[in-house]
Amino acid sequence: MMELYQPQLKFGGKVYQPGVYDISNEEYHASVGISRSAISEFMISPLHYWDRYINPDKPPFKKSKSLDVGAAAHVYLLENEKFHATYKVMPKFSGKGMKAKKEAFEAEYKGKTFISQKNFDNVMGIVKSIESHLTAKKLIEGAVYEKSIYWIDEDTGLLCKARPDIWHSTFIADLKTTECAKANKFEYSLGDYDYHIQAAMILDAVKAAALEEHMNYFFVAAETKRPYPAASYPLNHQSIYQGRDEYKSELYKMKECFTKNEWPGYEDREIGLARNRLKN
Repeated sequence: MMELYQPQLKFGGKVYQPGVYDISNEEYHASVGISRSAISEFMISPLHYWDRYINPDKPPFKKSKSLDVGAAAHVYLLENEKFHATYKVMPKFSGKGMKAKKEAFEAEYKGKTFISQKNFDNVMGIVKSIESHLTAKKLIEGAVYEKSIYWIDEDTGLLCKARPDIWHSTFIADLKTTECAKANKFEYSLGDYDYHIQAAMILDAVKAAALEEHMNYFFVAAETKRPYPAASYPLNHQSIYQGRDEYKSELYKMKECFTKNEWPGYEDREIGLARNRLKN
């Protein structure tokens, strides 16, 4: 077994030994390990990765004040108890004393994430659409949800991590909310957001942690606006193989950056007019 590559560990964060853990999403993101998000950042440039994950002077992360309806629906479907413990629907106050009523409500439910009735209705629209889609419902039911997996990449020794949404004994399913869930549109999201890399890493994580060979990977996709259409899509093996090749290639480059502690930005090269500006 490849030993853990020690230079990776000197940049801080809690280190989990290879295995499966029941930890929060926040603990997962704060821990050491190369995730799909890290690979995507590194693919922009090593400097982008360094600034987001390593730079000791990076500004503290600021959570967006705007509610992510898709993320809320994700929690409702997969971690229902957490949703009710975390979110609270904010009534619409009006009339005399409106400000005081609102402040009193916020004080009573301090620590909650407040969600407007309109946004809650959107969340429930997504949830009901997925639950009424027979295939999507079957993909979600009876699974293990939101486990964090850590493993050592056998080629580089880098500690990697993944967090499958929906883990069954014979397949993995990934819940995605999107502006358009139509197949030919959602396919563009595979490349735009590196979902094929995410699929490959999760399948490799499960294989390393549970010695299970998963060859099937599904997306459950739902739109975030009315009428909230949902769909289920198996990911073809070619995309998974390409995702594995791409993330493995980036791990080799990343290891070299860790070894030298050098994190370059964009590559210098010859440039010219973009194709859409060139004359025939």
